[in-house]
Amino acid sequence: MVSLRKGFLLAMAAGAVAVSGSRNAPIVVEQRPSQGVYSAGQKEAYMTTEQLDYVRPGFHITVNSVTIPADLRPLVDLSFNDDLGQPLDRLGKVTPGALSVSQVLAWYDPATRNYTAYTTRVQTAAPPSTMVGNKATQSAADSGGTWTDLAVGHSTYKFKTALPAGYDQTKTTTLAIYATRDLITPGASTKNYFANVEYDFRPDSQPVVDKWDILSNQACNTCHNPLSAHGGSRQDVKLCATCHNPQTVAGTPNIDPDTGNTIDFKVMIHKIHSGENLP
Repeated sequence: MVSLRKGFLLAMAAGAVAVSGSRNAPIVVEQRPSQGVYSAGQKEAYMTTEQLDYVRPGFHITVNSVTIPADLRPLVDLSFNDDLGQPLDRLGKVTPGALSVSQVLAWYDPATRNYTAYTTRVQTAAPPSTMVGNKATQSAADSGGTWTDLAVGHSTYKFKTALPAGYDQTKTTTLAIYATRDLITPGASTKNYFANVEYDFRPDSQPVVDKWDILSNQACNTCHNPLSAHGGSRQDVKLCATCHNPQTVAGTPNIDPDTGNTIDFKVMIHKIHSGENLP
């Protein structure tokens, strides 16, 4: 009995468990790297070693720095990694799954507890909206900027949007990122991975004091589990607030030209969840 127990412990230490199907043909169950990293409710826990090595599950973004150069077009330094901290290729050529990364830049007013985005777009209502032709300036992600890939998993992004001359450098400024790693391809996976990041800083390099912390993801996820919008890529409440603010203008402030409703986060969310109780 002692020798049998000793042999079992040695097999466990070697990363495999031998289960006797017969004296001459033991069944070996391999302990995969995914065990201990993923829960039983995640399909990654059941991938083979070969599948894990190929897919490289997960998607995480680290903001290394945000600088405001003389031309006032912000320069963002980013790192992209999988669940094991290994680098992911932004273009999806070295590692599977191209990365689509969108960035909003907004400043925060602690008095009103609202964001105002520097990055905007002009939205024109189209069918089936009843407000066809109406236009509004809305918060949005920057577009048309320049990517520079420094190494696998390490890139910089130069905004096309320039900050206005004389902008307030003392305001808390938030870089809000929503991104998708596209793995909806044969032989890779049957899902996308999403990443959300909010990075607070002050352009004058002083410590950030004022922060948006009105509502947590945990509060929303007690019901939504998880909260997700716009195809699933927006999953952080703070990210939502950088765009869903009182900034939209279309004749009447805060009105969305597609729906005729406000998209101001605090009003919109209260109307969705408790509209029948509002005056």
